[in-house]
Amino acid sequence: MSGLVSLEHGFTTLAFGAYLLGTVLYILYIGFRMESSAMFGRLFLGVGVVVHAVSVVLRGINSGHAPFSNMFESLSFFAWGVVIIFLIVEWRYKMAVLGGFAAPIAVLIMAYASLMSKEAAPLVPALQSYWLWIHVITCFIAYASFAVAFSASLMYFAKEDLNHK
Repeated sequence: MSGLVSLEHGFTTLAFGAYLLGTVLYILYIGFRMESSAMFGRLFLGVGVVVHAVSVVLRGINSGHAPFSNMFESLSFFAWGVVIIFLIVEWRYKMAVLGGFAAPIAVLIMAYASLMSKEAAPLVPALQSYWLWIHVITCFIAYASFAVAFSASLMYFAKEDLNHK
């Protein structure tokens, strides 16, 4: 089982690295308007989402329960959701510039999660229900959507600030 745990941690680290590279590329896109930068940023975030998905599944297998029951798991799941929601919004509305505001949020969440204990503990009896899956996934979709909306508001304020100078 320890091999799966180190594999999970490796995938989490790879996802963080992909998110970080994607963030840097999106920030470069904002600064220099190079389409290739946004395209590669999108690619790195997409690869990060897939790698992170493997990490989340491995975490569920390793812990034997829903992969969002402690602080590390919750933050990791939240960052994953933020990137997924951002990629959906970018695909739908063609707003590559939003990546320079949304991707850093996921990177900061992952960085903070890395400070937490990664040890998986058994669920308390109150959480041993299928409602945990339904409730938490629904909440994290909402949290991730809110984080991307917050990013869009930051983007709007930054644009307005630049227009008035």
